[in-house]
Amino acid sequence: MITGSNYRDEIYQKYTSPTAGRKYAKESCSYSTLLLLCKDKGQLVTEPLDGDVIISSGHSTVYWRGKVIILSEDKTNYIVSQYIPNEKDKIYRFKGE
Repeated sequence: MITGSNYRDEIYQKYTSPTAGRKYAKESCSYSTLLLLCKDKGQLVTEPLDGDVIISSGHSTVYWRGKVIILSEDKTNYIVSQYIPNEKDKIYRFKGE
C-alpha cells in the first residue's frame, strides 16, 4: 500500500490456509510470492526497523519493537518472540513514493 501496489487487495481474505494462499497468489496475483514483491518494491536493508518485512528460509514475518511472530516449535500456533538476527535473513523496508 505504501508503494502504490494493490497486492494487499489482490490477496486479502482470498484464502483460508497458508497453502491455499500460496496457490492463490501463484495463480491470481501480480506477485506470486511475497519475496518477489519485496525485491521489486522494497529496499533491502541490514538492520530492521519497526514494520520491516523479514524473510528467512521461506518464512516471513514483520519486525516490531525487537520482536517477530514465528511458528511454534510444535508447529501448532504462532508466538511472539524476540528477534534474533540471522545472516540468512533478508530484511526489506517499504517507503512511500
